[in-house]
Amino acid sequence: MEKAKPFKQKIATLEKLYKSGYTTKRELSHLTLERLDTVKDINVNDVSTIAEIKKSIRDGNLFAYLGEEWADKEDETDDGTKSR
Repeated sequence: MEKAKPFKQKIATLEKLYKSGYTTKRELSHLTLERLDTVKDINVNDVSTIAEIKKSIRDGNLFAYLGEEWADKEDETDDGTKSR
């Protein structure tokens, strides 16, 4: 399983989206690859984060997506292996 992106990175990307006018689920759902240039100061990491954010909103689990960094840490045992 891929390591979760840091919470800070996710929030920074959300802030860029918000500052660029994408403030609702509907507006974000209309953000296509062709329209990514409307997001200010976007970088390559943001593009994949935006795709993950859009998917988590569509699937109804944005809160779980934002917190997965901590969930991964809680699942680790003392020796660093996953408990599940």
